Amino acid sequence: MNYLLDSCALLNLANGGVLAVALSLPNCNFYICNAVLREIVTNADYIKSLIKSGALKYIDDNQIPAGNFMELKEKYRLGDGETECLAFAMNQECELVFDDLAARKAAQSLFANRRVTGSIGILRTCVANNSLSETEAYGAYKVMKACGGFLPEMTMEEMFPKDKN
Repeated sequence: MNYLLDSCALLNLANGGVLAVALSLPNCNFYICNAVLREIVTNADYIKSLIKSGALKYIDDNQIPAGNFMELKEKYRLGDGETECLAFAMNQECELVFDDLAARKAAQSLFANRRVTGSIGILRTCVANNSLSETEAYGAYKVMKACGGFLPEMTMEEMFPKDKN
């Protein structure tokens, strides 16, 4: 699975201390666009070190059709990072990891058949792959919220519902 992160999700995962865990998920590749990298102020050195090591993949602006970018920018009025992600996803198969609500809505309207997730979805994937326990993932979520992440208020039971069958 290929995941394309917006700056909000990237920072939430970094702030929660679980970005490296997410990047090590089996059979998963995580990508960021140039505009997302430019939007990162806190954790910038850490993010750049992950790119340099190859753990986080970097998408150069040249891989993003300028016409698509301009059209999407005008239509959705999102930040450059989210707009670059949408433009790239128009020609590439990937799952968009957006914590920005307006960007999530734009992605869902553009890619009805493509799944859109966020940092909470990545935490759930980490738990499903036994990379984190539910307690560790929920703790990371609480740290993300405490660091200013705009995430829904959830209990651990809401984040990890048990099957009722």
